[in-house]
Amino acid sequence: MSNDSPNGLRLEDAEVEEILHSLESSDGDRSGRGVRATRYIFGLQVKLTQPGGSAIERRVVTRNVSTGGMAFLHAGYVHPGSRFSASIPTADDGAVIGVAGEVVRCRHIKKMIHEIAIRFDDPIDLPNFAQLSPEDEQRCWKESGKSEVESQERGVALVVDDVKSQRAIAEVWLKRIGYTVEQAATSAETMEAVKATQFDVIVLDMQLGDESGLDLARSLRAAKYMGTIVAVTADADDEIRQQALMVGCDAFVAKPVTARNLDQAIEDATVGQGDPSDREPIYSSLQEDETVLPLIVEFVNSMTAVIDQLSGAVVKKDITTLGSIFKSMKAEGGALGFWQVTEKAEEALASLSSGEPTVETPNLANQLLQVLRRVSVNLVESEMDGEDDSQPQADVAA
Repeated sequence: MSNDSPNGLRLEDAEVEEILHSLESSDGDRSGRGVRATRYIFGLQVKLTQPGGSAIERRVVTRNVSTGGMAFLHAGYVHPGSRFSASIPTADDGAVIGVAGEVVRCRHIKKMIHEIAIRFDDPIDLPNFAQLSPEDEQRCWKESGKSEVESQERGVALVVDDVKSQRAIAEVWLKRIGYTVEQAATSAETMEAVKATQFDVIVLDMQLGDESGLDLARSLRAAKYMGTIVAVTADADDEIRQQALMVGCDAFVAKPVTARNLDQAIEDATVGQGDPSDREPIYSSLQEDETVLPLIVEFVNSMTAVIDQLSGAVVKKDITTLGSIFKSMKAEGGALGFWQVTEKAEEALASLSSGEPTVETPNLANQLLQVLRRVSVNLVESEMDGEDDSQPQADVAA
C-alpha cells in the first residue's frame, strides 16, 4: 500500500477496521463520563501545525468524537501542543463544518500508526457530527445547559397524537424547552382546544389512528390558525415532508421526538416566518366597497379548494395546473384588492416562464400558499346593511 492510500494510513481498509474495533473493545466502561460517539471517516483531510511552526496536511481515519474533542489514527508521531484544523462532514446531510483545536495526546498503536487526541477550541454540537441514541442526545442536551429552563416564557404548545405515551414524551420535551403544554388525541379535540386557547405551537402527529394529520393541518389553516405547526412522523420520506409543508405545516420532525429536534424545528420555523405581521390576516383594500364585497366573500370562501388544488399540484409536479392557478390568482387577487396574492402569484408564474419549473418553483408555490391561507374578509367592519340572515356576520378566512 503506497503513501497515497485513500485512508492515509498506508494500510488496507480491512486492517484499519481491525485496529479500530480492537481499540473500541479495550476502551472499558465509560459510565459517568460525557457522551462520546463512534464516527469512522476514512481519509479525512486534516491540517497539523507543529509547535515549531511547520505545517502538514494529511489524510487520517477518525475514531470517535465528543462535544469537546475527537480522536483519529495517523501514520506518524505528532507532537502534543500541535494545532489541528479540519472540515468535518455532518452526520445527516454531509455539509462540512470547520473545527479547530490542539493535540493533547499521541500514543503508538502499531507499526507507524498513532492515535491522536484533539481538544477542540470551542465545544461542538455533537448531534450534528454523529448519529446518537435518543438517550445520548438528551444527555448532550443536558450537558450543554440548554435543558435548564428558568421559567415557562416561550409560550403555549398543543401536542396532538392519538398515542398517550407519545403525547406524554412530547410534553416532557416541550416543557423542558420552555413551553406550557396541553394535549389532544383527535381532530375534534384539537379544533375545540384551538377555539379555547391561542397556541403558539402545535406539535402534530401525521397519523392519528384512522384520521389524517395532513387533513387536520389543512383544517387548522382553514380555521385561521396562524401559529407554528410542527409535523411529526415516523416516516422521513421526502414526499410526506413535502405534503406536510404544502398543507400548512411549518417544520418537520422525524421520530423519535427529542427536546433538541423539537427546539430546532420550532426555531427553524420561526426564522422562516420572518416578521410576525407576515402571519396576520390579509384583508382586501376594496372590502368597504359594497358592490365588490360579495365578490370578495366568494373569493375568500374559495380559498380552501384553491389551496388543496395548489398543494396537490406541487406534490404531483403538475405544471399545467400550477400555471393555471398562478395566472388565476394573479388576476383575481389584483382585481379584488389582495395585492399580496397578485405579487406572490406573479413571482411564482415567472418561474414557469420557460415552460418548465425551476428549482425555485416549489418554494415560490409554498410562499403563495402561505399568503392564500391568510386571505380574509371582515364582514363586521364592512357593515353589510340590507343583507339577509344567511350572510356570514364575522371574519371569513381561507
